[in-house]
Amino acid sequence: MLTASCVGGVTLDILVLEDDEASKLGWQKQDVRRIELTIGGGGANASSVLAKLGVHVTIHCALGQDNEARMILNALHERKIDISAVESGLGHPTGKAVIRVGDTGEASVQAARGANLFFSGTSIRTAASDLLYVSSAPARVYSEVNERLADAPNAFKFVTFNPGSRQIAEAHVAFKTLFQSCDLLLLNTQEARQYARNTDAAASEMSVELLCRALGEKRHGATCITNGEDGAWLARNGLIFHQPAAPLPTHSDQISTIGAGDTFGSTLTYLLAQDENPEFALDCAARNAAATVSRLDASSGAKTIQDLLIIG
Repeated sequence: MLTASCVGGVTLDILVLEDDEASKLGWQKQDVRRIELTIGGGGANASSVLAKLGVHVTIHCALGQDNEARMILNALHERKIDISAVESGLGHPTGKAVIRVGDTGEASVQAARGANLFFSGTSIRTAASDLLYVSSAPARVYSEVNERLADAPNAFKFVTFNPGSRQIAEAHVAFKTLFQSCDLLLLNTQEARQYARNTDAAASEMSVELLCRALGEKRHGATCITNGEDGAWLARNGLIFHQPAAPLPTHSDQISTIGAGDTFGSTLTYLLAQDENPEFALDCAARNAAATVSRLDASSGAKTIQDLLIIG
């Protein structure tokens, strides 16, 4: 069984599925179609998908010492995710997010990051696994990751880096080191253009394909840029691959785009780390992301690897 260390944020999510017409009522009290309480955040989403793919996952994150933390820990345990590296009791509340999803599936998010902002990442100092998946986290966490990679180059066989807009804006040294050294860099189009504006203004105006090529030439590993309904581009070893967005599962309407990128990235990581053909890996990742979109929450729709192989 493959093992993975997942580093990133975790929140308790309040998901609100509303009608677009109702959302125009402003501050009036209104009925919505559904409200769900679940766990989210890049660290939790990637961990959940990798665990469903059959990986033994240890999550590295930070929670408060409150009822919300207990709910999250129980949910992670139910998903067979190792919680031994979770930082808790930091004197700050567990991160929470209110996510409003309209009829088109697009979401607006209001987040109080809480303990996530004080995540130290010191648990990484002794971590070792087949996969290391690093998502959005404070700068100090990236420093811990880089020190671990420098001190123990063989601690992880495959490293994926999936930063967010906040981390790109900070552009600190620890970010740049991980950006250069990871085996797979994952960005959406907005994030890729944001990074390019900081480093190569001309590249930021390129098509997504050319931008992916340009970023790929700056690194030794693979670079993947996702672009919603237009699919994804992967630059690897001087080659470029395009994967169209996969159709939604039969008898399913798009409910929510929450977590689709995390599902795509963690599935792609799982397969590339095992030297699968990039085109096959991209296809599986796209189909798993489409399965995720068919559910309101961020990860329950993701498939097992057996289901992906059967469908494929």
